[in-house]
This record gives sequence, structure tokens and C-alpha cells, in this order.
Amino acid sequence: MLGIDLKGNTALVTGATRGIGKAIAEVFHAAGADLILTGTKGTEIDQLNSLATERTAPRTHYIQADFANEKSTQNFLEFLDRQEIIDICVNNAGVNRVAEFTHTSETDFDWINQINLRSPYKILKVIAPKMIEQNYGRIVNIASIWSVVTRPGRSLYTTSKNALIGLTKSLAVELAPHNILVNAVSPGFTLTELTRKTNTT
Repeated sequence: MLGIDLKGNTALVTGATRGIGKAIAEVFHAAGADLILTGTKGTEIDQLNSLATERTAPRTHYIQADFANEKSTQNFLEFLDRQEIIDICVNNAGVNRVAEFTHTSETDFDWINQINLRSPYKILKVIAPKMIEQNYGRIVNIASIWSVVTRPGRSLYTTSKNALIGLTKSLAVELAPHNILVNAVSPGFTLTELTRKTNTT
């Protein structure tokens, strides 16, 4: 797998039950990483954990986390806080709602930013101190092509992803002295469930 060896590393990937997050998790698993993977649907998470056990894959652990829900998010953050080491963090979970700016609402704004921006911020508030303590870490925030260019109906999504890139740049500077690399990836069109829903017009 391109010479990637992640044995002994613990990697967190949010939004890892489908799309880009699932593909990232598969590569990490093949490279030998221990995985903490999130998804929103409790029944699906239970099934995935059962399958992981049946396939003797103790290195993979799925956690239910709905980042639009404060209680679910807090439960997940408390779980993260109990983890001794997390070497790699990929903030991939994200949502979009396509609407012309004049048709958007503060509810739309809050929902998109809660998941796309506020949750990565909260996750990194827990994980960054752990990485600083161990003097090692790799953080990747999944942004979007819409943080580089945009089109009608993407004002809220573009805003959230631009802000995520701003957070990434600042943390890259602050955490570099601690041997922590922070990067953002802005994928172009990728055939995922989210893309099918939001790029048909």
C-alpha cells in the first residue's frame, strides 16, 4: 500500500462509514493502524462492530457520534478524552445544504457550522494536548473544492469550509514546534452519497 506503515499508530476518522471517510479508513487499516471510526446511525455502528469482531479485526472500533446533537457530541468527546494516545486525526464528517443565500436561515447556518467547523474544533481541543504531550501528531481536516471556488447555493457550505481551512493554517503554525503536522485536503468532485444529494443541479 504505497509503502505506508502505520502499525502502532491510533487513527481517528470521523464520518467513516461511507464516502471519503470510509475510503480513508480502509487505507489506514491496510497500513496497520488501530482505528477509531465514527458514524451517525447507532444500528449501523452496532452491525459494523459485530462484523469487525467476526473478522478478527480488534484494531477497528466504531463509535456512534451525531455531531449535530450536543449530547452525542459530548459523549464522544468524553470517550476521546479517555483515550491515552491518538496519533492521527482526520476530521472528515461534513454536511451540506444547497440553497440560494436569500433562502438560507440561521438554523441552516448553525447546523452546517456545528458539524463542519465546531465539531472539528471541539475534537482538536481534546486531541491536540495529547499530541503535544507525546510530541507527535498528524491532523488532516477534509475541506472541499468549494473552499477554493464556489457556485450558487453554496454560501453556507463554502463559509464553513473556508473557516476550517483558516483553523488548519493557524494550528499548523502553532503545533509545528511539537512535531505535529496539520493539513487540509480540498477534494474535487467525488462520487459519494453527499455529492449525489447536493450536486445534481
